[in-house]
Amino acid sequence: MKKYLLTTLLVAVVALSCFAQEDNRTSVGVDAGFPVGSSANDFSFAIGGSLKIENAISDNALITISMGYTSLSTKSTLLGANVKPPASVYTPLKFGVKYKIAGPLFAEGQIGAAFEIRGQRATRFIYSPGLVCNIDKFDVGLRYENWNNTSSNIGQVALRVGLAL
Repeated sequence: MKKYLLTTLLVAVVALSCFAQEDNRTSVGVDAGFPVGSSANDFSFAIGGSLKIENAISDNALITISMGYTSLSTKSTLLGANVKPPASVYTPLKFGVKYKIAGPLFAEGQIGAAFEIRGQRATRFIYSPGLVCNIDKFDVGLRYENWNNTSSNIGQVALRVGLAL
């Protein structure tokens, strides 16, 4: 599975590089999230980092690819008194579209997969709508993410603060 993930990412990066324009942007960011819904019973906080590549396809629209690392801190109540299980760790890979609403404000929608690298080794489908504000070399985004598979869903409200390279 890791070979397919790496191959997909490399093909995507090369493809976006082939369409190089002035409006391309690559950023590195910090992601933080708060679980919502039923996942708030199991997890207390999410923290991670991401690399995001954007490529303009028109004056107002961009294609996005992001890959990251997310650690979901579990609650101690899962195993009983004073025993905290290890965090669940994922590497999300998402593709999407970002559309300019007004000025530096964009609406963004992404889909992809989160590959669990610590824990049950599950793969989850991701969908993620949100808003992003690009100001100079910084981007700040607020989004809702849902990661689901056949057994459970993980929902979170997440914030990303990125710095363009």
